[in-house]
Amino acid sequence: MDAHLQQIDHAAGEAGLPEPEPRREGSLGGRHRWESVLSGENRVLEMIAGGNALPSILDALCRVVEEMCPRSFCSILLLDANGDRLWQGAAPSLPKSYSEAMNGREIASCWGPCGMAAFRKEQVIASDIQADPLWERCRELVLSHGLQACWSTPIFSSEGKVLGTFAILSREPRSPARTDQNLIDQFTHLASIAIERARAEDALRRSEAYLAEAQKLSQTGSFGWNIASGELTWSAQTYCILGYDRTLTPTLDLVLKRVPPQDQALVRQVIDVASREATNLDFEHRLLMPDGSIKYVHVIAHAVRNDDNALL
Repeated sequence: MDAHLQQIDHAAGEAGLPEPEPRREGSLGGRHRWESVLSGENRVLEMIAGGNALPSILDALCRVVEEMCPRSFCSILLLDANGDRLWQGAAPSLPKSYSEAMNGREIASCWGPCGMAAFRKEQVIASDIQADPLWERCRELVLSHGLQACWSTPIFSSEGKVLGTFAILSREPRSPARTDQNLIDQFTHLASIAIERARAEDALRRSEAYLAEAQKLSQTGSFGWNIASGELTWSAQTYCILGYDRTLTPTLDLVLKRVPPQDQALVRQVIDVASREATNLDFEHRLLMPDGSIKYVHVIAHAVRNDDNALL
């Protein structure tokens, strides 16, 4: 080992970086390499499909990339909702001190390779941080952790917005080979799928919570009715309006049990016509509650069809 590499390894040891396995050129080349990449990609996709938490998915993604790129480390930073700052998403093999130093940096400052990649919305390759003038502001920090190269790539949403950055950092100066760039492209796209799905699920949970609160305040319930299968779904407020426990499975019979006897013929007729002719519902009727009280409800429903024009 020459003096230059000895200095790199010594710095890495001081910074607490793990000692990766020695690089064996060709050990993951050709077909065997891409079989390993495919296997790792499938593991991550299974986690996404299984609904695993985003941090664990990104952590697994980083580890797969590190398996493919010996003597390298992977980091994923996430752009906040305001699009101003990058926050740690995953960096399983990098020291905590390095991750904390990068955490919460404004991208407009272009501080470090990831901040610059997110701000410029383009890949930034630093093949030799020691000699690259762009890294003057963060060179000391990066080198103190035994890192000599950084390839940072923006993670884009399906709409072209920056979601974060995907970075591969190396303990020796080097540029990405074609196989490295293919790996970056593949796993950056995989990270975008995981991030977009997680954010969509978070947005759905928030919207459902807001809807539930709005229904509670307005005393409005919602329901879904699959005419083909007869399956019903009720919101929490619908259960409350009808006076049923939420453990019960919704049925039309349960609804009709709350309709006064003298109103049942009319309500049944309206429901039968709507289901048979695929028309909308817009009518009022009474509910007779178990305590003898009367509620007046206004029912509005719109018929929805699938791609085959069949009523849902």
